[in-house]
Amino acid sequence: MSSTMVDKTLAEMLCLNDLIGTLDPERMADLLAPEIPDMVQPIIEEITKKSDGEEILNASEKSLLQKGLEGIAKSDQFQRSIGRSFIIDLTKDIQKNIQQILDLNSCVVNQMTSNKKKLVDLFLTVGSAEFRFLEVSGFWFGLLLGVPQMILNAYYINAWTLSIGGLIVGLATNWLALKCCFEPLYPTKYGPFTFQGIFLKRQAVVSAEFSKFFAVRLLQAKRLFNSVFTNPITRKNFRSLFTQNILKTIKEQSRGLFELNNELQIKIRMGVEKAMKKAIPKSLEKSYDYIDKTCDIETNLRESMKAVPPKKFEQVLHPIFEEDEIILIVAGGALGLLAGLLQHYVVKKFPFS
Repeated sequence: MSSTMVDKTLAEMLCLNDLIGTLDPERMADLLAPEIPDMVQPIIEEITKKSDGEEILNASEKSLLQKGLEGIAKSDQFQRSIGRSFIIDLTKDIQKNIQQILDLNSCVVNQMTSNKKKLVDLFLTVGSAEFRFLEVSGFWFGLLLGVPQMILNAYYINAWTLSIGGLIVGLATNWLALKCCFEPLYPTKYGPFTFQGIFLKRQAVVSAEFSKFFAVRLLQAKRLFNSVFTNPITRKNFRSLFTQNILKTIKEQSRGLFELNNELQIKIRMGVEKAMKKAIPKSLEKSYDYIDKTCDIETNLRESMKAVPPKKFEQVLHPIFEEDEIILIVAGGALGLLAGLLQHYVVKKFPFS
Protein backbone atom coordinates (compact mmCIF):
# COMPACT_ATOMS: atom_id res chain seq x y z
CA MET A 1 0.00 0.00 0.00
CA SER A 2 2.65 2.58 1.06
CA SER A 3 4.97 1.37 -1.71
CA THR A 4 2.24 1.99 -4.31
CA MET A 5 1.74 5.50 -3.00
CA VAL A 6 5.47 6.31 -3.10
CA ASP A 7 5.85 4.96 -6.63
CA LYS A 8 2.92 6.97 -7.96
CA THR A 9 3.37 10.23 -6.07
CA LEU A 10 6.69 10.98 -4.40
CA ALA A 11 8.80 9.33 -7.08
CA GLU A 12 7.19 11.48 -9.76
CA MET A 13 6.58 14.72 -7.87
CA LEU A 14 9.80 15.07 -5.90
CA CYS A 15 13.07 15.36 -7.82
CA LEU A 16 15.85 14.44 -5.40
CA ASN A 17 18.52 15.84 -7.69
CA ASP A 18 16.84 19.25 -7.78
CA LEU A 19 16.18 19.32 -4.03
CA ILE A 20 19.69 18.32 -2.97
CA GLY A 21 21.07 20.59 -5.66
CA THR A 22 19.76 23.60 -3.71
CA LEU A 23 22.27 22.95 -0.92
CA ASP A 24 25.27 25.26 -0.89
CA PRO A 25 28.49 23.27 -0.38
CA GLU A 26 30.12 26.37 1.14
CA ARG A 27 27.34 26.67 3.73
CA MET A 28 27.60 22.94 4.48
CA ALA A 29 31.32 23.49 5.08
CA ASP A 30 30.52 26.33 7.51
CA LEU A 31 28.35 23.95 9.50
CA LEU A 32 30.39 20.75 9.32
CA ALA A 33 34.05 21.79 9.13
CA PRO A 34 34.16 22.23 12.93
CA GLU A 35 32.91 18.64 13.19
CA ILE A 36 35.81 17.24 11.16
CA PRO A 37 37.90 16.23 14.20
CA ASP A 38 34.96 14.29 15.65
CA MET A 39 34.27 12.60 12.30
CA VAL A 40 37.86 11.73 11.46
CA GLN A 41 39.49 11.01 14.80
CA PRO A 42 37.35 7.89 15.45
CA ILE A 43 38.39 6.63 12.02
CA ILE A 44 42.05 6.97 12.93
CA GLU A 45 41.42 5.22 16.24
CA GLU A 46 39.48 2.37 14.66
CA ILE A 47 42.02 1.59 11.96
CA THR A 48 44.99 1.73 14.29
CA LYS A 49 43.67 -0.12 17.34
CA LYS A 50 44.57 -3.70 18.21
CA SER A 51 42.65 -6.60 16.74
CA ASP A 52 43.07 -10.12 18.16
CA GLY A 53 46.15 -8.96 20.01
CA GLU A 54 47.83 -7.49 16.96
CA GLU A 55 48.04 -3.99 15.56
CA ILE A 56 45.87 -3.46 12.49
CA LEU A 57 48.53 -1.11 11.12
CA ASN A 58 52.24 -1.41 11.69
CA ALA A 59 54.19 1.50 13.15
CA SER A 60 55.24 2.80 9.75
CA GLU A 61 51.71 2.76 8.37
CA LYS A 62 50.34 4.51 11.46
CA SER A 63 52.96 7.24 11.22
CA LEU A 64 52.23 7.87 7.56
CA LEU A 65 48.47 7.77 8.07
CA GLN A 66 48.52 10.25 10.94
CA LYS A 67 50.67 12.62 8.90
CA GLY A 68 47.99 12.55 6.23
CA LEU A 69 45.08 13.14 8.63
CA GLU A 70 46.50 15.27 11.43
CA GLY A 71 45.71 18.42 9.48
CA ILE A 72 42.03 17.56 9.58
CA ALA A 73 41.84 16.04 13.04
CA LYS A 74 44.14 18.29 15.10
CA SER A 75 45.08 21.58 13.48
CA ASP A 76 42.64 24.49 13.48
CA GLN A 77 44.41 25.97 10.52
CA PHE A 78 44.02 22.80 8.47
CA GLN A 79 40.48 22.40 9.70
CA ARG A 80 39.58 25.78 8.23
CA SER A 81 41.21 25.02 4.89
CA ILE A 82 41.50 21.28 4.22
CA GLY A 83 38.49 20.51 6.41
CA ARG A 84 36.30 22.89 4.42
CA SER A 85 37.61 21.46 1.17
CA PHE A 86 36.77 17.96 2.37
CA ILE A 87 33.15 18.91 3.24
CA ILE A 88 32.67 20.86 0.01
CA ASP A 89 33.89 17.94 -2.11
CA LEU A 90 31.82 15.46 -0.09
CA THR A 91 28.67 17.59 -0.50
CA LYS A 92 29.19 17.88 -4.25
CA ASP A 93 29.71 14.13 -4.54
CA ILE A 94 26.52 13.47 -2.58
CA GLN A 95 24.62 15.84 -4.88
CA LYS A 96 25.93 14.03 -7.95
CA ASN A 97 25.14 10.59 -6.56
CA ILE A 98 21.99 11.23 -4.50
CA GLN A 99 20.03 8.48 -6.29
CA GLN A 100 22.57 5.93 -5.04
CA ILE A 101 22.89 7.52 -1.60
CA LEU A 102 19.17 7.83 -0.76
CA ASP A 103 16.39 5.35 -1.58
CA LEU A 104 13.25 7.45 -1.10
CA ASN A 105 10.92 4.46 -1.52
CA SER A 106 12.73 2.46 1.14
CA CYS A 107 12.89 5.48 3.47
CA VAL A 108 9.12 6.03 3.44
CA VAL A 109 7.97 2.41 3.26
CA ASN A 110 10.20 1.30 6.14
CA GLN A 111 8.87 4.07 8.37
CA MET A 112 5.27 3.24 7.57
CA THR A 113 5.63 -0.50 7.96
CA SER A 114 7.50 -0.16 11.24
CA ASN A 115 4.94 2.32 12.56
CA LYS A 116 1.61 1.62 10.89
CA LYS A 117 -0.04 4.43 12.82
CA LYS A 118 1.71 6.85 10.46
CA LEU A 119 0.00 5.30 7.46
CA VAL A 120 -3.37 5.39 9.22
CA ASP A 121 -2.84 9.01 10.27
CA LEU A 122 -1.89 9.96 6.72
CA PHE A 123 -5.09 8.66 5.16
CA LEU A 124 -7.29 9.93 7.96
CA THR A 125 -5.79 13.35 7.31
CA VAL A 126 -5.65 13.34 3.51
CA GLY A 127 -8.85 11.37 2.92
CA SER A 128 -10.96 12.80 5.75
CA ALA A 129 -13.62 14.26 3.44
CA GLU A 130 -13.82 11.06 1.39
CA PHE A 131 -14.21 8.89 4.49
CA ARG A 132 -16.99 11.15 5.79
CA PHE A 133 -18.69 10.96 2.41
CA LEU A 134 -18.56 7.15 2.45
CA GLU A 135 -20.19 7.18 5.87
CA VAL A 136 -22.97 9.66 5.00
CA SER A 137 -23.61 8.39 1.46
CA GLY A 138 -24.61 5.00 2.85
CA PHE A 139 -27.74 6.57 4.28
CA TRP A 140 -28.71 8.67 1.24
CA PHE A 141 -27.90 6.09 -1.42
CA GLY A 142 -29.54 3.44 0.72
CA LEU A 143 -32.65 5.60 1.00
CA LEU A 144 -32.73 6.31 -2.73
CA LEU A 145 -32.25 2.69 -3.75
CA GLY A 146 -34.41 1.38 -0.95
CA VAL A 147 -37.60 3.06 -2.20
CA PRO A 148 -38.02 0.72 -5.21
CA GLN A 149 -37.32 -2.19 -2.89
CA MET A 150 -40.03 -0.99 -0.51
CA ILE A 151 -42.55 -0.72 -3.34
CA LEU A 152 -41.64 -4.18 -4.61
CA ASN A 153 -41.99 -5.67 -1.15
CA ALA A 154 -45.48 -4.17 -0.83
CA TYR A 155 -46.68 -6.36 -3.70
CA TYR A 156 -44.41 -9.41 -3.40
CA ILE A 157 -43.95 -10.35 0.23
CA ASN A 158 -41.41 -13.17 0.30
CA ALA A 159 -37.88 -13.79 1.54
CA TRP A 160 -36.05 -12.79 -1.59
CA THR A 161 -37.56 -9.30 -2.04
CA LEU A 162 -35.97 -8.09 1.19
CA SER A 163 -32.82 -10.22 1.35
CA ILE A 164 -31.82 -10.08 -2.33
CA GLY A 165 -32.97 -6.48 -2.50
CA GLY A 166 -30.82 -5.69 0.53
CA LEU A 167 -27.86 -7.39 -1.14
CA ILE A 168 -28.29 -5.34 -4.33
CA VAL A 169 -28.77 -2.08 -2.44
CA GLY A 170 -25.70 -2.77 -0.27
CA LEU A 171 -23.50 -3.53 -3.28
CA ALA A 172 -24.77 -0.56 -5.27
CA THR A 173 -24.47 1.90 -2.38
CA ASN A 174 -20.74 1.32 -1.77
CA TRP A 175 -19.99 1.09 -5.48
CA LEU A 176 -21.69 4.44 -6.15
CA ALA A 177 -19.97 6.06 -3.17
CA LEU A 178 -16.51 5.00 -4.39
CA LYS A 179 -17.33 6.18 -7.91
CA CYS A 180 -18.35 9.60 -6.61
CA CYS A 181 -15.03 9.99 -4.76
CA PHE A 182 -12.88 9.68 -7.88
CA GLU A 183 -15.13 10.25 -10.89
CA PRO A 184 -15.53 12.23 -13.06
CA LEU A 185 -11.85 13.12 -13.31
CA TYR A 186 -12.60 16.52 -14.79
CA PRO A 187 -15.53 18.89 -14.11
CA THR A 188 -18.40 17.51 -16.18
CA LYS A 189 -21.74 19.14 -16.85
CA TYR A 190 -24.98 17.20 -16.50
CA GLY A 191 -27.70 19.65 -17.42
CA PRO A 192 -27.40 22.69 -15.15
CA PHE A 193 -25.13 20.81 -12.71
CA THR A 194 -21.36 20.34 -12.79
CA PHE A 195 -19.85 17.27 -11.15
CA GLN A 196 -16.30 16.16 -10.34
CA GLY A 197 -14.91 13.50 -8.05
CA ILE A 198 -14.91 14.68 -4.43
CA PHE A 199 -11.22 13.91 -3.98
CA LEU A 200 -10.27 15.69 -7.21
CA LYS A 201 -12.22 18.83 -6.28
CA ARG A 202 -10.04 19.09 -3.17
CA GLN A 203 -6.71 18.93 -5.03
CA ALA A 204 -5.32 22.15 -3.52
CA VAL A 205 -6.34 21.21 0.03
CA VAL A 206 -5.14 17.61 -0.26
CA SER A 207 -1.83 18.77 -1.73
CA ALA A 208 -1.22 21.00 1.29
CA GLU A 209 -2.17 18.30 3.82
CA PHE A 210 -0.22 15.56 2.06
CA SER A 211 2.98 17.61 1.65
CA LYS A 212 2.91 18.86 5.24
CA PHE A 213 2.48 15.35 6.60
CA PHE A 214 5.42 14.02 4.60
CA ALA A 215 7.71 16.97 5.27
CA VAL A 216 7.12 16.92 9.02
CA ARG A 217 6.73 13.23 9.78
CA LEU A 218 8.60 11.28 7.11
CA LEU A 219 11.08 13.32 5.10
CA GLN A 220 12.97 15.43 7.61
CA ALA A 221 16.75 15.45 7.14
CA LYS A 222 17.29 13.31 10.24
CA ARG A 223 14.94 10.63 8.88
CA LEU A 224 16.51 10.74 5.42
CA PHE A 225 20.02 10.28 6.81
CA ASN A 226 18.79 7.56 9.16
CA SER A 227 17.56 5.73 6.07
CA VAL A 228 20.92 6.26 4.36
CA PHE A 229 22.75 4.68 7.30
CA THR A 230 20.32 1.81 7.95
CA ASN A 231 19.60 0.68 4.39
CA PRO A 232 22.36 -1.85 3.51
CA ILE A 233 22.67 -0.66 -0.09
CA THR A 234 22.70 3.10 0.52
CA ARG A 235 24.92 2.64 3.58
CA LYS A 236 27.47 0.86 1.41
CA ASN A 237 27.30 3.60 -1.24
CA PHE A 238 27.71 6.39 1.33
CA ARG A 239 30.62 4.58 2.93
CA SER A 240 32.28 4.26 -0.45
CA LEU A 241 31.77 7.96 -1.19
CA PHE A 242 33.03 9.06 2.21
CA THR A 243 36.02 6.75 1.96
CA GLN A 244 36.95 8.07 -1.47
CA ASN A 245 37.06 11.59 -0.10
CA ILE A 246 39.12 10.49 2.91
CA LEU A 247 41.62 8.76 0.64
CA LYS A 248 41.77 11.80 -1.61
CA THR A 249 42.50 14.05 1.37
CA ILE A 250 45.19 11.71 2.72
CA LYS A 251 46.88 11.60 -0.65
CA GLU A 252 46.83 15.38 -1.00
CA GLN A 253 48.10 16.01 2.53
CA SER A 254 50.83 13.37 2.44
CA ARG A 255 52.19 15.14 -0.67
CA GLY A 256 53.19 11.86 -2.26
CA LEU A 257 55.14 10.57 0.76
CA PHE A 258 53.53 7.18 0.40
CA GLU A 259 51.25 5.27 -1.90
CA LEU A 260 47.84 4.18 -0.70
CA ASN A 261 48.08 0.48 -1.47
CA ASN A 262 45.05 -1.81 -1.56
CA GLU A 263 45.66 -3.23 1.90
CA LEU A 264 45.74 0.21 3.49
CA GLN A 265 42.63 1.30 1.59
CA ILE A 266 40.74 -1.75 2.86
CA LYS A 267 41.74 -0.91 6.44
CA ILE A 268 40.60 2.67 6.04
CA ARG A 269 37.23 1.48 4.69
CA MET A 270 36.85 -0.67 7.81
CA GLY A 271 37.49 2.41 9.92
CA VAL A 272 34.94 4.45 8.02
CA GLU A 273 32.34 1.70 8.44
CA LYS A 274 32.84 1.74 12.21
CA ALA A 275 32.77 5.54 12.37
CA MET A 276 29.43 5.52 10.52
CA LYS A 277 27.80 3.81 13.48
CA LYS A 278 27.97 6.95 15.61
CA ALA A 279 30.59 9.63 14.86
CA ILE A 280 29.54 10.57 11.32
CA PRO A 281 25.74 10.53 11.88
CA LYS A 282 26.11 12.58 15.07
CA SER A 283 28.31 15.16 13.33
CA LEU A 284 25.89 15.50 10.42
CA GLU A 285 23.12 16.54 12.84
CA LYS A 286 24.57 20.06 12.76
CA SER A 287 23.38 20.42 9.17
CA TYR A 288 19.83 19.08 9.57
CA ASP A 289 18.07 22.41 10.16
CA TYR A 290 19.81 23.97 7.18
CA ILE A 291 18.95 21.03 4.92
CA ASP A 292 15.28 21.04 5.96
CA LYS A 293 14.95 24.79 5.45
CA THR A 294 16.81 24.89 2.12
CA CYS A 295 15.25 21.84 0.48
CA ASP A 296 11.79 22.90 1.74
CA ILE A 297 10.20 19.60 0.82
CA GLU A 298 6.76 20.73 1.96
CA THR A 299 6.56 23.64 -0.48
CA ASN A 300 8.13 21.76 -3.38
CA LEU A 301 5.87 18.74 -2.97
CA ARG A 302 2.75 20.88 -2.48
CA GLU A 303 3.33 22.93 -5.62
CA SER A 304 4.12 19.84 -7.68
CA MET A 305 0.93 18.11 -6.53
CA LYS A 306 -1.21 21.17 -7.22
CA ALA A 307 0.18 21.41 -10.75
CA VAL A 308 -0.38 17.82 -11.90
CA PRO A 309 -3.47 16.99 -14.01
CA PRO A 310 -6.42 15.28 -12.25
CA LYS A 311 -5.67 11.91 -13.84
CA LYS A 312 -2.27 11.77 -12.17
CA PHE A 313 -3.44 13.40 -8.94
CA GLU A 314 -6.12 10.73 -8.58
CA GLN A 315 -3.34 8.19 -8.07
CA VAL A 316 -2.42 9.74 -4.72
CA LEU A 317 -5.31 8.14 -2.84
CA HIS A 318 -7.29 5.99 -5.28
CA PRO A 319 -4.78 3.07 -5.37
CA ILE A 320 -5.33 2.61 -1.64
CA PHE A 321 -9.10 2.25 -2.14
CA GLU A 322 -8.57 0.09 -5.23
CA GLU A 323 -6.59 -2.47 -3.24
CA ASP A 324 -9.61 -3.04 -0.96
CA GLU A 325 -12.39 -1.87 -3.30
CA ILE A 326 -13.87 -5.34 -3.78
CA ILE A 327 -13.83 -5.92 -0.03
CA LEU A 328 -15.66 -2.63 0.59
CA ILE A 329 -18.31 -3.40 -2.02
CA VAL A 330 -18.79 -7.01 -0.90
CA ALA A 331 -18.99 -5.90 2.74
CA GLY A 332 -21.76 -3.49 1.78
CA GLY A 333 -23.59 -6.27 0.00
CA ALA A 334 -23.21 -8.65 2.94
CA LEU A 335 -24.55 -6.07 5.37
CA GLY A 336 -27.46 -5.34 2.99
CA LEU A 337 -28.28 -9.04 2.75
CA LEU A 338 -28.12 -9.41 6.52
CA ALA A 339 -30.38 -6.39 6.99
CA GLY A 340 -32.84 -7.77 4.44
CA LEU A 341 -33.03 -11.13 6.20
CA LEU A 342 -33.53 -9.39 9.52
CA GLN A 343 -36.34 -7.26 8.03
CA HIS A 344 -38.02 -10.36 6.61
CA TYR A 345 -37.84 -12.07 10.01
CA VAL A 346 -39.36 -9.02 11.76
CA VAL A 347 -42.16 -8.73 9.17
CA LYS A 348 -42.98 -12.44 9.49
CA LYS A 349 -42.75 -12.43 13.27
CA PHE A 350 -44.62 -9.20 13.85
CA PRO A 351 -47.00 -8.63 10.90
CA PHE A 352 -48.41 -5.11 10.63
CA SER A 353 -51.80 -6.27 9.40
